[in-house]
Amino acid sequence: AYNKGGNYYWILAGTRDIHSIKAFKLNEFGLDLSPITSIINDNSVPSYIGMINLSKDFSKLTYSCCLSGGFRGAKIGDFDLISGKISNMENFVLGEVYDCVFSNDNTFIYFTEFWANSRLMRYNTIDKSSITLDTQIGNYGICAVEMGPDGNIYVANQGRNSIGVIENVGKNNEIYNKNKFVFKSPNNVKNGLQSSNRIYGIKDKSNVEILY
Repeated sequence: AYNKGGNYYWILAGTRDIHSIKAFKLNEFGLDLSPITSIINDNSVPSYIGMINLSKDFSKLTYSCCLSGGFRGAKIGDFDLISGKISNMENFVLGEVYDCVFSNDNTFIYFTEFWANSRLMRYNTIDKSSITLDTQIGNYGICAVEMGPDGNIYVANQGRNSIGVIENVGKNNEIYNKNKFVFKSPNNVKNGLQSSNRIYGIKDKSNVEILY
């Protein structure tokens, strides 16, 4: 998370088996190894698999947990860009939640469940409702989600060996193409997606068929 006014970054990390998130400050002087620690307000154990995701304006945060001996699901909370503190954490979904991403206006959270059948879901932060956008039978079918620089959300469909794309995110004409990029060779799409302004996990375009 970048604080433009203060010219520093916050690097967020979860603590394995301790219900806390640590924020490390990075500026021109280097990385401060004494982090700001925020406790997640329950007695559950975070999972070994999960993600911390910030909204575009850095005001909100999600924390997902799956394949855990404790809490399984996802939480939403407030992030203070000045202090690095996290507050008002609350559950918004229970289940094997792997990854989450906010719409640019924070109205929706798109999240995936990837164990005991996979789902791509959309959660409304205003009325607290959820809808299913896609399902796959089996484990590790639908995994990472990333917001692209073009305003579209990209979805790693390991079960289909494709990368899906949600276009017109959060609008009435929103559409999800689950096979937007299909790899010709097997086993190229894995759980993750590259979080950058480049081509989201597609390293060799010659091996990709783009379907419209």
